[in-house]
Amino acid sequence: TMFSSIYLWTTLLAVTMDAMYLMVAAVAKDSTTAIIMSAPFMMLFLLFNGFTSTRSSVVPWMRWAIEISPVAYAIQQITFTAMWAYEDNDGLNSSYNYIVTTSDYQDQPIRAVAVIASCFAVFKIIQMVCFHCLNNIRR
Repeated sequence: TMFSSIYLWTTLLAVTMDAMYLMVAAVAKDSTTAIIMSAPFMMLFLLFNGFTSTRSSVVPWMRWAIEISPVAYAIQQITFTAMWAYEDNDGLNSSYNYIVTTSDYQDQPIRAVAVIASCFAVFKIIQMVCFHCLNNIRR
């Protein structure tokens, strides 16, 4: 169903973005610094989100930003879910087909999970290293 798919992609995205914030918090000395340090990550993932900046609209040397953005993959997969859910409605289906075509979306659920899981893992590893090396957390 559409609900389960949207729930899956938004949950994966929320967990990954939470890991990003926890990584930044582990690096920063205080909350003000953490907010400032999170800005580049937010700009990268939200500016190149696959909807406002798409693979077909972005300059070729910045496509890598969409390819590593967990937000872009989540939006892409949610768009395919909605397109399939409304395939009986000609008006909506043609609109979703237009978005998929002009945005150069591809149905890539395995790649989407791989990118989102990789971002999560990188963020968590960096968080643990920073906790150990920068904050002197001991058992």
